[in-house]
Amino acid sequence: KDLNVVNTLTAQSAKLAVADNFSLADANKAVESAMFQFGLTARNTTEALAYSGNVIDVWTKLAHNAGASAQDISQGVERAGSAAHQTGADFEFLSAQVATGVRATGRSGAEIGNMLKSLYGSFHSDKAIAELDKLGISVYKIGEDGTKQFRKAQDVMLDLAVTAQGTNQSLEETYKQISGGKFQWSKAGATLGDYKEFIRTWGEA
Repeated sequence: KDLNVVNTLTAQSAKLAVADNFSLADANKAVESAMFQFGLTARNTTEALAYSGNVIDVWTKLAHNAGASAQDISQGVERAGSAAHQTGADFEFLSAQVATGVRATGRSGAEIGNMLKSLYGSFHSDKAIAELDKLGISVYKIGEDGTKQFRKAQDVMLDLAVTAQGTNQSLEETYKQISGGKFQWSKAGATLGDYKEFIRTWGEA
């Protein structure tokens, strides 16, 4: 890495360390991990400022307004970022999901991150697709070239959250299938189940 980029990232991370009681080393690691998982490679100081600044702004805003610490949010993103990015969820969306899950369950960011990693990893399984289909939610779209493609995971999750808001039926089986098993479903339900609260939190990011 360019030394100027390294110095910029360290200086930026110091803001997070001060704002949320991180050690500088942990803050630096968290910021760089988030950038890496979402494909943001800083080639110069301008990019380093822009990319790290966005990460820090999102986490700081959520920590102040969403009832979850930046440490918890960063731990969740560190675990689930790559899987979320690969299936079509952006950094702000995932950060808001972690914050919502931490607040709704009282669990750590690491636990919510592991659940979300499992969820994004299971999202395109045959069982998950079948369960979502029963609710009238398609994971597919027709691309501009006429081929069937996966929709962005965050769009499908928003559809699921809207459906959860408007139904009295139990979605336990749906949450079990999309989150990869019985140990994660209650955390998935709490994280995805309150549409209005999630939208409010996402708006803070």
